[in-house]
Amino acid sequence: MLYVASRLFITLATVYLPLYIEESKVGGKQALASVPLVSYVSSFVAALLLKHINRACGTKVCYFLGAVIGILAAVVTELIGSSTTVACAIAVLIGAASSITMVTALSVTAELIGSRTERSALVYSIVTFLDKIITGLVVILIERWRCNDQELCPSYNRDALSAVCASSMILGLVTLLSVSRCLT
Repeated sequence: MLYVASRLFITLATVYLPLYIEESKVGGKQALASVPLVSYVSSFVAALLLKHINRACGTKVCYFLGAVIGILAAVVTELIGSSTTVACAIAVLIGAASSITMVTALSVTAELIGSRTERSALVYSIVTFLDKIITGLVVILIERWRCNDQELCPSYNRDALSAVCASSMILGLVTLLSVSRCLT
């Protein structure tokens, strides 16, 4: 579930970040291209720094850090006003959290597999399949709950982005706590 939580965060943030930008009308069409680019660059930079952070703190602490950054992205999305600067800050947080949680989720999965590599393909196949099913179901639920009248819920995409970022990272933290027991 650690991998699934990370993928859920990445996929849903990728879907709802441009919708949030369009809904909040910050930066126009240029922001629709540049803000996701900021997220990808942030993800790349975080991946480069992760090696050093992982050496200093360990895999579980790295995942915890990434999850906290993801939750911070949700809080900023929900509570701070809309501007191009805020959208870029959210993108930086989402990019960093995405990279940190995904890489460390794969690392924790590898730790759980350990030397029993004969079943590793099955494990990775199962978690990838679960990721696709759960993400699809979550998108269906979010879109079913979509408010048809924009005047009644003018910040639906902001709220959806915030909720999926926070809830997927909380799911990841709960999973990390249960996995940590298995690894110790």
